[in-house]
Amino acid sequence: MSLLDDLKSLDLSAILSARESISLSINSEDLQRIVERGAADAALSTLGELLNQLKEEFDSPEKLLLPLIESVGSIGDTIDTDSLPIGEYLEAIQSGAQIIATLVEGVGDDPAKLGKVLGLSLGDMLQTASSVMNVQRFVHPDLPRFKQIIEIVDTGHISDPQQIAELALEILNPFPIESLSSIRSCVSGVLDGIADISLPTGRTDGLILALNGVTTAAASGNVTQLTAALVQLETVKAQTITSLNNDLMQVAERVGQLRIDQITDTVSGVSNVFNRAETGVLEQFASWQEQMEKIRLYIENMPPEIIGEFLTQLIETLEEYIRIYLVDPVEKQITKLENWIRGLLSDLHLREYRNILRDFLFSIAKAIRDANLDGPVKMVKSLLESIQEKLDPEAITADIQAALQGVEETIGGVLDNITGFLQTIGGEINALSSQAVEYLEKAVEAISQFKSVIDFATSAIDQLGIEEAADQVQSALADLRESAEALLTVLPLPDSMKPLIDQLVSSIEDINFDAVFEPLAKTAEKMKIPEEVEATINESLKTVSDLLTNLIPDELITSLENEINEALDTLRNFDLSSLLGGLDNLVEEAAQFVGTLDPRPAVENIRGPYQAVLDAVDYVAPARLMAPLIEAYDSLLGSIPLPSPENTVRNAAGAINEVGQQAAQAVTGPIAEMVPGASVQAGSGESTPAEPPAESEMRPGDIIRLFGYLPNKLREILNDLEEGVAGDVIAYIDNLCGGLARDIRRLSSALWEIDRQVYQWMEDLLRPLAKAQLSAQAAISVNISAGEIDINTSLRAVALAGPASMRRKLGASRALLTNAVKGEAKTAAGIMGSHLERIARSIEKTNLATLCNDLDGFLAALDPEPLAAELDALITTVMQKTPQFLEASEDALKDFMNRFSKLVQTFNPGMLAQRFLRVTSVLKEEIDILNPRRLAAELGEIHSAIKQTIIAYDPAVLAEEIWETISALSSALEALKPSELLSGLSPIGPEFFDKIENAIPVKALKDIDRSLDDIGAQLKTLDPSQLIESVNELGPRVVAEFERGIQIIRAEILALLNAIRYASGSGSAQVSVSVSTG
Repeated sequence: MSLLDDLKSLDLSAILSARESISLSINSEDLQRIVERGAADAALSTLGELLNQLKEEFDSPEKLLLPLIESVGSIGDTIDTDSLPIGEYLEAIQSGAQIIATLVEGVGDDPAKLGKVLGLSLGDMLQTASSVMNVQRFVHPDLPRFKQIIEIVDTGHISDPQQIAELALEILNPFPIESLSSIRSCVSGVLDGIADISLPTGRTDGLILALNGVTTAAASGNVTQLTAALVQLETVKAQTITSLNNDLMQVAERVGQLRIDQITDTVSGVSNVFNRAETGVLEQFASWQEQMEKIRLYIENMPPEIIGEFLTQLIETLEEYIRIYLVDPVEKQITKLENWIRGLLSDLHLREYRNILRDFLFSIAKAIRDANLDGPVKMVKSLLESIQEKLDPEAITADIQAALQGVEETIGGVLDNITGFLQTIGGEINALSSQAVEYLEKAVEAISQFKSVIDFATSAIDQLGIEEAADQVQSALADLRESAEALLTVLPLPDSMKPLIDQLVSSIEDINFDAVFEPLAKTAEKMKIPEEVEATINESLKTVSDLLTNLIPDELITSLENEINEALDTLRNFDLSSLLGGLDNLVEEAAQFVGTLDPRPAVENIRGPYQAVLDAVDYVAPARLMAPLIEAYDSLLGSIPLPSPENTVRNAAGAINEVGQQAAQAVTGPIAEMVPGASVQAGSGESTPAEPPAESEMRPGDIIRLFGYLPNKLREILNDLEEGVAGDVIAYIDNLCGGLARDIRRLSSALWEIDRQVYQWMEDLLRPLAKAQLSAQAAISVNISAGEIDINTSLRAVALAGPASMRRKLGASRALLTNAVKGEAKTAAGIMGSHLERIARSIEKTNLATLCNDLDGFLAALDPEPLAAELDALITTVMQKTPQFLEASEDALKDFMNRFSKLVQTFNPGMLAQRFLRVTSVLKEEIDILNPRRLAAELGEIHSAIKQTIIAYDPAVLAEEIWETISALSSALEALKPSELLSGLSPIGPEFFDKIENAIPVKALKDIDRSLDDIGAQLKTLDPSQLIESVNELGPRVVAEFERGIQIIRAEILALLNAIRYASGSGSAQVSVSVSTG
């Protein structure tokens, strides 16, 4: 085995483990706390810890308040009004005030002026409420135009198909003809543009001929003719590609010119008409006829005894009808007015500005919460209160006694552990000493030999005399330079010699000394110990060093005492007399310290940040912050009184009664003006009714015949036309109804049809090329020899004229066209999704959309007679059944009349009109939103809470509270004498101090084997750790001395040459050059 193996065989694990355990014991948290704090401090236990915490955290009175000041100061960073939109809010209030001032003007004095506020007159509202049957819808909403239409159809002087069709649409269709015409114009424009797109034929005929020419030339076997044919093919192919690309680009351009996006403006402008369109005349007539027929059949088959049930159902139906056709429309209009009023100020962003100001104050409140102002206050008070709680004499006595007992137990346990581990170490040393002597003697011998070699090498380098030789050369050169300077002052250097001197100086300066020293450096590197050998030596030396530290008694004892003696010295001071005195001193010092912690004088010096926050909170008081807003509002709107809804209703009652009869006349007036000589009584007016017609002339269905007057006249006009002309009228109507809906739905497919047609067009053109290509390639392969022409090149030239290659060449243009079509189709789909689909669906719901396919059916639909006859039959049936019904249902009839009367009272025009007055409440709400004074009052409550919170944390108030506690605490500490409280405490026993003495390493290990002392001394003298470093320094030392010597000689030579170069022959001046050796 090697020496290293022998040394490693000495097992130090038990010693090392014991030493580690000693280190852990002496550095345990409990023991270190005792050592660091001292006996008296440790005996004070929790009270001592609290007093130390008070000293560490609050070593000056200011620090009692600084945490609070800092927390309050952090709030100031959030109080920044620069970002508040006060200017924008002011402009919004000014604009809103002007709007409201205009709206409310005169409402309270004259309810008839409600139209200024709501955009329509009170009479208009009553008229809307009165139109249960919506008579004018079936006559005409524009009475002068209605009279004009009657004159046109009565004269019968109308034969132009378009004029008749437009008249029919105006009478029958629920949608304005102008809206239908504008949509038709746009849709037809796109469809016509698509239809106008055409593609030329025969574009590839020339290319097919050129391919056939190649086939013919190749079949002849004439290479010259084939070459010419291939050249011609290339020319024709390029021309064909250009033509086809141009064709595709032109189609793409035509697609782009369709401008489907322009339809959007037109459609969006009229789409609302189709959203709110009402049922047309034909649809209403069909619905009425169906309902009347059901009612008539029901009455015909109704037993008299169930008339009560019928009347109940009828009144419920009437109530539902009134709700749907009367109440709901009025409520819808009211809601629309309310939304309109709310929308008047919506663009001013008043709510946003209000929310910004509200959020601003909330952000301050949040900053206060986040600052946790209670935290610093509670921390100080909690610490002081905890100290106060511990000052009870009985509690202190018990705490100190428990602490001392705990200290004694902790120290005793540690000392027992140390003593036990020291005994383990002594036993291990005794067991290893005899064997270790043999191995360490060998180690001493080996290290001594190694050191001798190093000393010899060092001596040899010292004897080289490199430094002395360099110094001698420098001295000789310096003497030579001085002689040259003296000579040249008398005899100048010839001019012919100066260039030689310059050249010599330059050559010396250019010498690369790194290259000169490189071989020397490489040689010096070899003087180092090889890495693998160095690792082995280092391992051996470390092993020796470990043995020296852990086996050699003197070294081991010294190491252990350095680690534990400081702690043992502290533990020796744990005697009762000094402990009690120390306790009294600590408490006295604590009392004096606490007495210095009066924070009241420090308040004014550190109050600045708190006062800055308080001032900032005052600055953002809503009343002050919003003063310009309130002033602007008051100046514009403050003097205008807004009437309450109750007063407005009261003042409006007279106006409602006044216009009530006008509303009734608005319902019945159109009928009176339609029929010459007719007069209709409205309300309680005094107009004289016309003479009633003879009984034989009156039929119930005449009301239907009256409403159907225009459709019937239109039917007569169409019936008198020739079949072709009537067909033209129907076609024109269909063009704006069903035909328009169909064209709207085929818009997208028509666009995609362009792409499909282009694809088919290209396939039709390119498909014939395949046969011509194959024929030409076959002819070349069969008839032309490889040596005469490049066969592959020829075949490739033909292939490039084939359909596959042509498709690739046309790919970019084809993709451009497809993208153009896709873009337009996408636009069309977007319009279809938003507007056109809804318009087409609305048109398709009308009867005109389906009737235009059948002239007879169209004429039949215009005839009001079937509906009038159904009404005649219904009334006749009712009259026939009435005696039976009256006899069987007198009570039910009375109930019906009572409920019907209530309906009239509840939903008469005046009562319905009053519902519109609700909008004044909405107006008042909007004014409240506009009014900055109301917002200032709301925010003022928040601001007041914020300010009160800040005031609650005034440092002056806190300082007074803290001083009260500190003053009481200082007095309690001054009165506390631990030595008196513990006068009967038993002293620490001698066994405690015996344990300390037994734990001293030099005493615990006094009996161990000392046979290793001499070897240890020898190893310490040899100092193994420095040997490797000495060896590795030899090579660099040699190199450094050589470098120094050469640099000195070089510098001296340059100094000599420069002295010669710059010497003056006149003797009037002398150049002195000095050399620095560094």
